[in-house]
Amino acid sequence: MRRWLVRTWLMGLALCLTALAATTAAEAQQAAPKRVALVIGNAAYQQTPLKNPVNDARVMANTLRQLGFQVIQRENATKQQMEQAVGEFGRALTKGGVALFYYAGHGMQVNGRNFLIPTDATIATEQAVRLESLDVDLVLDQVAGSGTDVNLIVLDACRNNPFERRFRSGGSGGLAQINAPKGTMIAYATAPGSVAADGDGANGLYTSKLVEAIKQPGLPVEEVFKRVRVNVAQASRDQQTPWEASSLVGNFYFLGPTTVVVNQPAAAAQQQQAAAPAPVPAAAPAASAFDGTWATVVTCDKAQDGAKGYALRFPSHVRNGELAGDFAAANNQASLRLRGTIGPDGKAVIFATGTTGSEEHAVGRAKPGSNYSYTANARFEGSRGSGSRNELRACTLTFVKK
Repeated sequence: MRRWLVRTWLMGLALCLTALAATTAAEAQQAAPKRVALVIGNAAYQQTPLKNPVNDARVMANTLRQLGFQVIQRENATKQQMEQAVGEFGRALTKGGVALFYYAGHGMQVNGRNFLIPTDATIATEQAVRLESLDVDLVLDQVAGSGTDVNLIVLDACRNNPFERRFRSGGSGGLAQINAPKGTMIAYATAPGSVAADGDGANGLYTSKLVEAIKQPGLPVEEVFKRVRVNVAQASRDQQTPWEASSLVGNFYFLGPTTVVVNQPAAAAQQQQAAAPAPVPAAAPAASAFDGTWATVVTCDKAQDGAKGYALRFPSHVRNGELAGDFAAANNQASLRLRGTIGPDGKAVIFATGTTGSEEHAVGRAKPGSNYSYTANARFEGSRGSGSRNELRACTLTFVKK
């Protein structure tokens, strides 16, 4: 009788534990934000086919599946297939989840808007672009209406585009910078307005470095793309510099301790903090030989459209190799913000954002207060540094350590 009671009790305990485990797993699955990705690689163009986009899309799709993404994948897609895939992507997104759109192939900008080129496109004029290609804004519309917390748009579409030669204006190389809506990061294989090579290996340079970075555990998404930027710039000898525009408001890890943390309630945050083990103190960032204050001068020559040249003078500060400089004019809306990392070898990629002052000094006679951005490659040695702007107009940057 006693054995029967013990056996019955053990069976009941086992059933309870099984039910508890199933409930816990279901709750965990329900609590985890849903990750959905749309991956498109177009290479089989009738004119100027590309080598790597399909391979890039495959390695990206496989990597994302390993990281828990539901992946919608298309290769050598027509316009109709691309539009259908975007619709499927939008329907799969859920509130509070994660959306990732990746595209490799030909792309172009027209009047500041970006278009992704299907393999069946026949584009003879600028007016035909909107009819024959996929507007990136359509993808942004899908994620904006889904209620997802984190949206990542990755555009490896900055290759030289054969269609642009047909345009009366001659076209504009690369893609245009897009203002990222709230909760969104838009990543480009190279700086807006610049182009990148298709690549000589099985995969393009940008995608190969991106896949390496997202597999690293514990990296916030901003750090992932920062590593990609540094690695691509080094591998290309500063001929290609990736770029991001971000308005993310939560923390996202491809592979890490947390998936998404957005507007976490104070009580839940306190409970989580109390339950979590004490973190291991991070090592202090290493000091750099270039740390200190640098007198900075940015000199821009007269532009091709007649915009007058100018010079801006302000201090920049380097701490642990991270450069930060800010200029603000007292008499108009002109401003400039420099950020970059100086490597141990003295090489640096500097990212500049600013607002225009007087129209006579602005390219295209942009109105005062208009936003602009560019990148510059620089080299520091001893107490001096110099660099040059990469896009739009000729500018030089000089640094003298105080």
